[in-house]
Amino acid sequence: IGATPDNRGKFLTPTLAKWVVDANGDFVNMLEYDPLADSQPFELSNETFTLVGSNDSAASVKVDFKSYDNPHTVTLKLVSSGDRWLLADIDFPNRGTLVAALQMAAMCR
Repeated sequence: IGATPDNRGKFLTPTLAKWVVDANGDFVNMLEYDPLADSQPFELSNETFTLVGSNDSAASVKVDFKSYDNPHTVTLKLVSSGDRWLLADIDFPNRGTLVAALQMAAMCR
């Protein structure tokens, strides 16, 4: 998402960033598992992006891809922030959203 802590604010909403970036700007793994891959490594290929909804302040982008030749789909929830779009959440079909999983993980700690 961003090679440096300063760059990460260019891509994540503050609401999402508070769950995945610590005070030093480093990524934090708050989940014991990956909502999509169940902690398995990824080898991404065949990515396609489809705009499935948008207005002046928000957009949803369906991403189809393969990981080790297994097909997957997620939907990126984006919000407008001036001259750019920021990632607000990721919807994992039949598994909920990234923010919901992070909130649940925080309650279980």
